Amino acid sequence: MATFDARQKELYERFTGIQGDLRFDHVTAFIFALQEHARQRDEALRTLADLAASHDESPKHPDFASKLDALSRSVVSVLNNMLDHVDQPSLKAMKYRDQAVVEEARFWATLKALAPAADRDEQMVRSHNLEFSALVLRSKWDNLSGTEKVLLEKERYYAEQMRQALKAAMEESVAAYMQAARAVVDFSSGVDQLKSQINNHFSEFVRTLAEKQKVDATIPEYIASQLKPGSQLATGLFLIIGKLSIPVAAAAKGVNALASLMRPYVERAYATAAAEMQRTQIGSLQVGFEFSETRKQADEYLRTSGWDGAKEQYAASHAAIDRWSGDQMTSALSAEAEAFGKMADIGPAFWLEMTRIHHESLLRDFGGIFFGDLSSAARDQLSNERFLIDWKSSLDSQDFDGKLRDLRDQVQRLSGDVEVAFGRIDTFSDLPFEARALIQGQVNDAKDGITRPLTVEMQEALRAMDSVRERPVKDKTMEIIESMNKQRESLARH
Repeated sequence: MATFDARQKELYERFTGIQGDLRFDHVTAFIFALQEHARQRDEALRTLADLAASHDESPKHPDFASKLDALSRSVVSVLNNMLDHVDQPSLKAMKYRDQAVVEEARFWATLKALAPAADRDEQMVRSHNLEFSALVLRSKWDNLSGTEKVLLEKERYYAEQMRQALKAAMEESVAAYMQAARAVVDFSSGVDQLKSQINNHFSEFVRTLAEKQKVDATIPEYIASQLKPGSQLATGLFLIIGKLSIPVAAAAKGVNALASLMRPYVERAYATAAAEMQRTQIGSLQVGFEFSETRKQADEYLRTSGWDGAKEQYAASHAAIDRWSGDQMTSALSAEAEAFGKMADIGPAFWLEMTRIHHESLLRDFGGIFFGDLSSAARDQLSNERFLIDWKSSLDSQDFDGKLRDLRDQVQRLSGDVEVAFGRIDTFSDLPFEARALIQGQVNDAKDGITRPLTVEMQEALRAMDSVRERPVKDKTMEIIESMNKQRESLARH
């Protein structure tokens, strides 16, 4: 423990130099005053040093300042009043007193200007602020990462909805196409049977008619007269040909299903999920902006008010104490100033150490988040970068556009298949020429009516597939990928 007896010794030694010139009553007054001064001075310095050295979590400078005023006034007044009860003090006695008062008053005045308790309080505030900053950053990170976690979960959900929408659109559309294709196959496979039915119908009609009319049924002129539109034979043939409308209608129904499925799945399911996903990305960008601002604020705080600032302040206060102790009027006052500085330094040193602990804890807890390069773990918590890259690869692997293109080609081939099938009806080699010509005319008349619905539905399906390929899937997917890239670039700048 530091001792404060150098000043007392100094004043006693100086007193012995004039003691021989003083009356006994003067000597007694001096000794009493010096003893009282030493006692009060020691008490004052220890009291003030304890305040500056305090580990207590409350400001000490106000108490230090008020006590310093009161104690220093009392200490100086003891010296100033040491001759009050001495009659006609000598010039040496007054000079002794005046010199001691000036030295003492300057000591306390410079200590007041030094304000070591204020430095101690500022170090304490820095430590508390750093500790509080850790709590604030923890709260902000929990809030940001928690908010982003919800957004990222939504983003993953809607991304999966988009992927499933494409998958379902393709699966359902392929199923609809297969329904149409099977109907066309049924149509094509029934053509030969239909031709046989036409041949049989013609032969039976002519035979029956020949028996009734007793005429040669093979006479071309007669056949021609019986195959005119509206005749019994022509009507029967038309009914047989009309059977073709059943499988072709089934094909049209399948193609219609393909067209009606494509838009709801992609224009609604896919586009809706994409819109929701983009909303979450807007929220994520806002989180990223707040995160960036927090990083800037945290970095600025550490640079100006954190550990570096605390060390600079501590060094400055140390230098000030050294200057204060070296600038005293006597060696004894300098020695006691140095001893006081060591005692008072306990407080600032303690709070400086607490600041260091909080600083290291802050860097340990938030390094790679708010300080230093952004860690991959923090990046993962703030973005779906890896997920979205995998998601895009998943979309690419589905090759929705390629499959849609193939499906479009297949739909177009359905029309060709029907055309080929109708072409197979063109030849009825077993019938007379006149009959073939008439039947071909009926086939041509029936063809437009039978195939028109299929043609209309196919065109609608093709338009649906083209519109899906041209905008919703490509554009929405690219918008999301561009948004992801912006978020990634924003995080990369940290």
